[in-house]
Amino acid sequence: MSEGTATLRRDGLSVEFEPRTGHFAIQIGGFRLAGLTPALELPNHVIAAEQMQWRVVSQDEQELTACASAEALSLRLTFRAHRVQVAGRSLPMLTLQARVAGEGPFSLERIVFFEGGGSAAPAWIYSLALRDFPMGSTRGCEGVSFKSGSVTGWTTGESTLFFTFPLRQSLPCAIGGTIAGDQVVDLRADCLVHLDGVSEVVAPPLSLCATEAPHDYLEAHGEWQREEAMPPLAPRPVAWNSWDYIRDLVSEDYVLRNLEVIANDPVLSKHVEYIVIDSGWEFRYGDWIPNPRFPHGMEWLAQQIIARGFKAGLWLAPPILENCSAAALWNTELLAHGRAGVPCQAYQCMLRYGFVLDIKKPEARRWLRDVFARYRAMGYSYFKTDFLRHIKHAVLFNGQRVPEGDLVREVLEVVREAIGPEAYLVGCNYPDETGCGLVNSSRVSGDIAPHWETVRLNARSHGAQYWMHGRVWCNDPDFAICRGPETSDDPDLDRMHAGDIYLRPEQTHVHRPPYLSAVEARTLLSLVLLTGGSVTLSDNLPMLNEAGLELLRKTVSARAGRNMRPLDLFTSEAPSLWLQEVGEQEMRLGVVNWSDESVAQTVDLPGLTGRAWGQATDFWSGEEVSGRFRLAPRETKLLVLRDPR
Repeated sequence: MSEGTATLRRDGLSVEFEPRTGHFAIQIGGFRLAGLTPALELPNHVIAAEQMQWRVVSQDEQELTACASAEALSLRLTFRAHRVQVAGRSLPMLTLQARVAGEGPFSLERIVFFEGGGSAAPAWIYSLALRDFPMGSTRGCEGVSFKSGSVTGWTTGESTLFFTFPLRQSLPCAIGGTIAGDQVVDLRADCLVHLDGVSEVVAPPLSLCATEAPHDYLEAHGEWQREEAMPPLAPRPVAWNSWDYIRDLVSEDYVLRNLEVIANDPVLSKHVEYIVIDSGWEFRYGDWIPNPRFPHGMEWLAQQIIARGFKAGLWLAPPILENCSAAALWNTELLAHGRAGVPCQAYQCMLRYGFVLDIKKPEARRWLRDVFARYRAMGYSYFKTDFLRHIKHAVLFNGQRVPEGDLVREVLEVVREAIGPEAYLVGCNYPDETGCGLVNSSRVSGDIAPHWETVRLNARSHGAQYWMHGRVWCNDPDFAICRGPETSDDPDLDRMHAGDIYLRPEQTHVHRPPYLSAVEARTLLSLVLLTGGSVTLSDNLPMLNEAGLELLRKTVSARAGRNMRPLDLFTSEAPSLWLQEVGEQEMRLGVVNWSDESVAQTVDLPGLTGRAWGQATDFWSGEEVSGRFRLAPRETKLLVLRDPR
C-alpha cells in the first residue's frame, strides 16, 4: 500500500488515515473530527500511536484497515462504511473496530479507539451518563467534561451526530470530551479491558452516524439491541413498595397496614398487582434472613399477601455481603478479592460497606442460587435486585481479572435460573453493558424523593432512556409518590430525614427541601405515566388524605402508554413536551412548566401529533382543554387526546 494518506470515502463520509503517525480524521454529516490518535494502555505505561509502526493493509470503497506493532503487540483498526435503515431512510454509518493480539500472553488495561483532536462544539449534548454531564446546552459549560457509555449524541443546528456502542459489552466502552469555547476538545473513545494473560482482545465496535431525525435513530438503535431468542416483554407491573417512606425501618406491621388499605380500596385493589418488601427486612446484606421486625417470617408474610389477592415481591442485593455479615465472615471463599489477593471492601453506599460475591466460583453460584430459590419457594414472584454494578469494584474473581461487563450478567443468570422464567425481575444499579434479555425492568433514573429537585433531575434520565422502553426492557422510572402537606395528614411527615446520615460534624448548613405540593406531585405522577413503564407506589398509604389517594387511584388505573417520545429531548435540558400513544384513537401529551413562574402556553396539537383531534381533556381534572392554556409554576398539563371516530 502507499505510504501516503489512506482515504476511505463513501456516501458523504470519509476517513483520512496517516500511516506515518497513526493519526486520522473523520468527516460525517457535516461533523469533522480531526487529529485523532489511537493508543494502548498497558499496566505500567501507554503506547501512543507515534510509538507504533503503522501500515495500511487493505483499502477499498467500503473498508480501510490499518495495523500497527509495538512491544510484541499488534493493533488492528478497521473502518467500515455501510448504510443502515432508520424509519424508512437509508443513512450512512461508519463503524470502527479494534483488535489487539500478542506474540505471547499479555496484560492490557485499555484500548483507546481515539483521543485528542477537536471538533466544532455542539449546541447540545445527549448522554446516558447524566451524573457525569448535565444533558443540555453546552453554552456556559466552559471546561466541563462529559463521558458516557453506550450512546452519546451531539446536536448542532439541524443535525445530530451519534456515537454508539452495542448495549451488550463484555468490555465496557465510553466516549467523552471537554467543552472549550466553541470546540469540544480532548475527544476520547476507549474500551476498558483490565485483563491479564490474554492472547487476543477484540473491542466492541464503535459506530458513528449523523441524522436530522435523532428520535428515529435512537428508537432504531433500541430495536437493534434486542437479543436473539429474547422472551417477549412482560406488561408493565403496578406495585406498592415499602421503601420510599419508611426505608430500612420497614416492618411486618407496616407492610400489613398498607396492604389493608390497598385491599379495601375499590380502585387500588383492582389495579395494584404486587406488594414488594424493599430493603430493611433482612438481618444484613448477605445474611438474607428476616430481622426481628418480621416475627412471623417471610414465608408467612408472602402468604398473607397472596391470600388477599396480590403477588409478593422482595428486595435483595445479590452481589453484596456486608462486612459484618455472618455469610461473609464465615464463608470467605465466597468473596471476590482485591489486588492483594484477599477479600476487599468493594461495596460502599449510604455509608455502608461490604464485600462482593465471587460469581466465578461454583460455591458462590450455589450459595446465590439457594438464596433466591428459597424465597421463590416461599411464594415470592417479584424480585428487585439492587447494587448490581458494585460487583465490578473488586479486582480478582477466582484468582484472576475477568471481563467486567460479564459480571452482573452472570449474577443475574444464576438469579433467573433460581426464580424461573415466570417471576418478574427488576434490575437496580444495573449497568447498561450487561445487556437485555435477563431483567424484565431496569431502573432508568436516580432515587426519587418527595421533593421537586429530584423530580426535575429524574425527568432528564427518563427522557434520555425513553428509547429503551418496550424494546430491551420495561423502563422503571422509580416510585410514583405524592405525599406532601396537601396530600397527607401524617403528623410524622417531616420527622425522618434520610439524608442526615451524610451530615458531617463540621457542616454549618443543612439543605432540607420542601415536600411536594399537589401541583408538583401531579407533575411527578404525569411523568411516571408518560414513561409508559412501571408504576410503583411507595407512600405510607394509611397517612394519605383523600386528595393524595385520589391522585394514586388515577395513576394506577390509567391505561399503559406506548411509543412515547420526549419531543424536545435534543433541545432542552429537561424535556417539557412528551407525546405518547395509548391506543389507536388516543394519545397523551404532557406539557411541563419547569420554571418557577406562571407561563402562557400555546400548543399546536395537530402539528405535534400529526393528527386532528376531536377532543382534548385534562387527565387530572377531566376538563376540556384547548391548545392555549396557562401553566402554574412547576405544573404539568397532561392532555388526553381522543379521536371521536
